[in-house]
Amino acid sequence: MTNLWLHGASGKMGLEIQSAIQKRTAAISLIGGSGRKFMGDNLLAGRPVDSKKLAHALAHSVDVVIDFSVPEGNEILLDAMEATPADKRPQVLIGTTGLSEKTLLRWSKVAATLKGGCIFLAPNTSRGVLAAIEGALRIQEILRDSPTDVAIVETHHIMKKDAPSGTARMLLEKLSEHRPPSAPKISVASIRGGGVFGEHEIRFMGVHDEIIVTHRAYSRGLFAEGALDLAAWQHKNGSRFKEKLITLSDYVAAKS
Repeated sequence: MTNLWLHGASGKMGLEIQSAIQKRTAAISLIGGSGRKFMGDNLLAGRPVDSKKLAHALAHSVDVVIDFSVPEGNEILLDAMEATPADKRPQVLIGTTGLSEKTLLRWSKVAATLKGGCIFLAPNTSRGVLAAIEGALRIQEILRDSPTDVAIVETHHIMKKDAPSGTARMLLEKLSEHRPPSAPKISVASIRGGGVFGEHEIRFMGVHDEIIVTHRAYSRGLFAEGALDLAAWQHKNGSRFKEKLITLSDYVAAKS
């Protein structure tokens, strides 16, 4: 059984995750959460979330915190983790994007104190996105000796604040790592409009042809189910990592 705390419980993803948990009650227990609007008997929600109150809650039998909030909400969780006794700090799966370098540095310091787990940065919790990344890396390897321009195009709903998306930045990082130094830089374009859940294209443009790898999400349920999969995996395997701040790349490497 994995005991979860849901940070960002009142948001669209938070509500989607709560719904997904109802199908997994034999393996996952939602023991509490925090959010701005959601009302619940066992949730620190519907009233201001104080970092000290949250720290007190996290110190009691929480295995993994799933964070799908906003950068400001993530900072409240970070303050709470720093205020939680080191030996009682839970693992954290961070789905929130748009975090600053300063915030990531603080998370890295918190992660270093976790003896029985890690902090997992997961800007996209879809299995399909992981498959798209692996496919794109393979295509880039095959085209290594061909003159090819690469572009990442991401499209999201009008309410998404960060651009490029966390997934686009992750794609850029992974493709750049395996790209020859002499190759042209990868360009990134962001489109915001309507209610698009999320779409990412990796375009390999040659002189005579073009290859496009596309991942398109049809509902938030995709990310909710993936987040629960990752949290359950993290609960079982988080302690195996020497580097305590891990990414989806570390997850893929550990699974392969």
